[in-house]
Amino acid sequence: MSTVSDKFARFLDLPSKTDVDATYKAFYKATTAASISSGVCGIRARECGPLDKRFTSYPLANLPNSHRLIPSKPHHLHDLYDGKLLEPAGVEGDVQNLKVNICSTCADNLLKEKDVPPQFALANNLWIGRVPWQLQVLTFLEQLLISQIYPHIFVFKLFPKKIGDVWDLSHLRCAMRGNVTLYAMDTQGVASMVEGKFMRRPKVDTKDKPPQRL
Repeated sequence: MSTVSDKFARFLDLPSKTDVDATYKAFYKATTAASISSGVCGIRARECGPLDKRFTSYPLANLPNSHRLIPSKPHHLHDLYDGKLLEPAGVEGDVQNLKVNICSTCADNLLKEKDVPPQFALANNLWIGRVPWQLQVLTFLEQLLISQIYPHIFVFKLFPKKIGDVWDLSHLRCAMRGNVTLYAMDTQGVASMVEGKFMRRPKVDTKDKPPQRL
């Protein structure tokens, strides 16, 4: 049994080849395409990443309590698979062997005794239809022109443009790097204050009038 002093004595020792190989294999396994791949849950139409360890593809015929995915009010634009309302991006295979991607949240909801659709399922009155092509091709500024809700902060990640098969290193010095954050400001109010039209509230003198107790 090693003591604490023995562990401190080996603190600066170089790792063995076995330890190096094991660390490299663990790193390689964690960064493979399969480990960092993402998919779309066919029940809730949500993109799921590698953090959802239970995200899997399940045969639609063997999906537990799949009758809960049948919409109460069918629509002619619904994407129905054997009567179930699903997201096409989360469905694989042919008609005879359909498989649906399912996340851990939807899997747990389907296993519950309560006979209701999963909370975030499209069949739970959350289907809004496909986004029209005219809206998909809008630029960011065009989206702002028709938006009913304006966010206060915009975060953009900008990268230099790649020309051919190589990067032009000269562009790395002039392109914006990192995050760019924009804040919505009251431009008219700022301009009025600079011009002297809008001044801050005057200071109130309370020497003559003591504060009243409420």
